[in-house]
Amino acid sequence: MMLNDSKNVSVIIPAYNAEKTIRQCVMSALRQTRKPAEIIIYDDCSTDGTRDVLKELTDFDPVVKVLFGEQNVGAGVARTQLLQAAQGDFVAFLDSDDSWHETKLEKQIAYMEDRSLDICVCSYEIIDEAGTKIGTRVPPQKITRFNMHLADWIPTSMTVIRNGLNSAKKMPDIRRRQDYAFWLILFRDNPGLTCSSVDEVLGTYLRSSNSLSSSALTNVKYNFVMFRSVMKYSVLLSFLCLLANIVTRIART
Repeated sequence: MMLNDSKNVSVIIPAYNAEKTIRQCVMSALRQTRKPAEIIIYDDCSTDGTRDVLKELTDFDPVVKVLFGEQNVGAGVARTQLLQAAQGDFVAFLDSDDSWHETKLEKQIAYMEDRSLDICVCSYEIIDEAGTKIGTRVPPQKITRFNMHLADWIPTSMTVIRNGLNSAKKMPDIRRRQDYAFWLILFRDNPGLTCSSVDEVLGTYLRSSNSLSSSALTNVKYNFVMFRSVMKYSVLLSFLCLLANIVTRIART
């Protein structure tokens, strides 16, 4: 059963050379029991057949809209374009190689409404390129500004935010860890921000070998760069946050 509600949801998807995965990704959003009001995709100058697939999807359902970049700008700038275009009361993030279970939006938004949350995440399964399940990731039930310095507990493709939060229309213009910086900025610029996790697997994350986020070691290194360049933390504080990241990552593997 498809649910309708007076509060709309915008789904935003940055895409680059996603010919093999974008169809399944978008269809998982279209098949939601709470169908989004709009699904906006930013094509970051793909060089494969992504644009052909996007044409098929826009023909299939007018809810799907596509923004075409003029030059490759990376996920941070792409998401900024999408955030500024999103008109819904809620904004749901989704990467072009990930997908959702059909009740994800319905359950997350009901959870947000019941608890007056600003951000909601959910548990998810991790698969490899062959479709084999690698594991399941369960974020903490309560996510705070403090424990976000221990690790990035907010998985982008599994996150819904209320539109209109301070600093929520621009993602940092860095190639790596721009999502982690974005969440930290939201906590910093929205005192009292509430974030919690639905303790249910509601999505699937693809861990590909060539993904920017596939190397844990690389991510940790770029976390330090992000703490210094975007968050403007001191060298000492950035180093302490880096140590906390490393310890947390070892503890949860």
